[in-house]
Amino acid sequence: MPKLEYTESNEGGKSIWDLLEKSLQLHKAPSVESLRIMLGPQCPVDVDVGKWVSNAVDRYVRELTLSLSFLSDPASKRLYTSKTLVKLNLMGKILVDVPSAACLPSLQSLLLVNVVYKDHDSHVRLFLSCPVLRYLLVIRNKSDNVTRFIVKIPSLRRLKYIDSQSLEKNGSGRSLVIDSPGLNYLSIIDSLGGNFSIQNMPCLEKAIVSLYGFYPNDKFLTSFSSVKYLYLAHIKVINQPF
Repeated sequence: MPKLEYTESNEGGKSIWDLLEKSLQLHKAPSVESLRIMLGPQCPVDVDVGKWVSNAVDRYVRELTLSLSFLSDPASKRLYTSKTLVKLNLMGKILVDVPSAACLPSLQSLLLVNVVYKDHDSHVRLFLSCPVLRYLLVIRNKSDNVTRFIVKIPSLRRLKYIDSQSLEKNGSGRSLVIDSPGLNYLSIIDSLGGNFSIQNMPCLEKAIVSLYGFYPNDKFLTSFSSVKYLYLAHIKVINQPF
């Protein structure tokens, strides 16, 4: 079986980890096309997901999805040196710790959803290791510890960026820097305020921007001078006590 998927619901009950562990031990296929592991809160926090990630990388995995509800570093350094990985989805409380020697020469699609970064440059090192990356989705929440998020990827064609903290409270204190000249599609949902730098987008054709508590000024609008389709939405944020 070249495609393996292990998905846990969040409705309680017993974890699927024992089944996952035993079945992967018996799986002897020389290659794995895709591996999807999604573990809920009922899974023990000391399980070794990284072992099976390394195993999949050794067997030339092309698509990998990891979703955890507990803080862990399951990816292992082997993940960031995969030569065959084309699509990578990291979701939940995954610690993104990217070594300086990272190299993902085949990666074209990357999803980073509510992950935790080891340091402020982890995502930068990750992007630098992806010379042919074309699609990037970033969703950030309040557990995200990066204040200045930089997207500088020459090969990138489509970018979706959502800062969900801005939906909870106006003004997240974060900044976004985009310098990807190959972009032809951009979608942003954020309370950017003045903390942004969007430049060098001569190929941009479509942009969808929803701003919370911030009206676009001339500097912001100039960034989209080349677009053929522009959708701008301003959403008023009403601060409520929590």
